[in-house]
Amino acid sequence: MTGPLVAITGASSGIGLAIARAFAAEGNALLLIARHMKPIDGLPEERTVYAEADVADYAAVERAIRGAEARFGKTACLVNNAGLADARGFHDVDPASFSHEIDVNLKGVFNCTKAVIGDMSAARSGTIINISSVSDRKTSPVALGYTASKYGVRAFGESLREAEGVNGTAARTVAKPAARTTKNRTMAASPIASGRAARQSNRRSRASPSCRSSRPRHTSPAAGTDGTWSRPGPRAGPA
Repeated sequence: MTGPLVAITGASSGIGLAIARAFAAEGNALLLIARHMKPIDGLPEERTVYAEADVADYAAVERAIRGAEARFGKTACLVNNAGLADARGFHDVDPASFSHEIDVNLKGVFNCTKAVIGDMSAARSGTIINISSVSDRKTSPVALGYTASKYGVRAFGESLREAEGVNGTAARTVAKPAARTTKNRTMAASPIASGRAARQSNRRSRASPSCRSSRPRHTSPAAGTDGTWSRPGPRAGPA
């Protein structure tokens, strides 16, 4: 028996593909979206739909989702994973480049969520998972467009949780650490990032152990254990 439909963006490789394989192992039907999406070995043909679409294009995203839903029923879970990072310093980034970065990383999340949220709210069910980054709370001297867009993803996810929790739809934002992907290798190789890492290493090596606090870092009661941020006090409905 085929499980409910899960739509995953940025699913052609890396984290998105790993997520797809995990849901496939649970028996879910899959809609895999990427700009250069091709069939994946090992995924069940009878319950996997592939769609080549740019998440920055709402019409293309909606067509892909409606096509998969016609076959497997309404989307039960959306994983907003698609993203890109321009690792250059801001002086070197042209407006077209950072506009495209924000279109994919932030507006793409808006587009895909918009395509499914109406039906999820009406059914009082569904889950939306936004794959963000530690960059949504830690700035960087490079990839400013990426960092700004991830701050936006975090804010969007938290606002969506507040808005849709009362309707039975769960929203989660996962602030993933650096992973061994092409995007992160490119950012780490940036001269600006490499220089900062070297300076931090030098500072740590010079620091006296007696100057380092042994006290645990403060954790706000508003910080969620799943990497999300919530207001203190009772929550209105599931989150």
